[in-house]
Amino acid sequence: MTALQEQTANTLADTEATLKATGEELAATQNALSDMTALQEQTANTLADTEATLKATSEELAALKQDMENAEKNSAFSAEPTAFVVDYPDEKVFEADLFKGLDLTGKTVTFTPIDYKPTSAFGYNLWAGEHLNFVSITPPSISVGETVTVRVTQIRMVLGSPIINYELVE
Repeated sequence: MTALQEQTANTLADTEATLKATGEELAATQNALSDMTALQEQTANTLADTEATLKATSEELAALKQDMENAEKNSAFSAEPTAFVVDYPDEKVFEADLFKGLDLTGKTVTFTPIDYKPTSAFGYNLWAGEHLNFVSITPPSISVGETVTVRVTQIRMVLGSPIINYELVE
């Protein structure tokens, strides 16, 4: 073999090795691109699911606020106070019955708020018991620590928490 043939053979071998390495890099790049595309699709699906959940929650909150406004308007025109019997003398049994699935609309309950959230997404929110949210669209005349009796006008579950509309009873 002449020197020129040997040089040509070496160049050819180097070129083949470079082509092989380039092909492997191209395959790795294509795999990485495929993985990125799958990740983009997964991210888009997650985003769409999150947007749908947010829209449903927003619609439920809007419906809840409308229902609360209607309930308060209707209760504001009660003719005369009526005598009442306290169905639940404290919030503990009330809460237990609520989470058993009983319909407690129209029932009276005596409770003591443990916290007050005037800017909650649901309106003016008095917290009581473990998970109770006594909510109105107007500032309540009830203070934290004050024991009060209310009549439940509506109960809705939002994200696992009861949102309770009420009217004061005297």
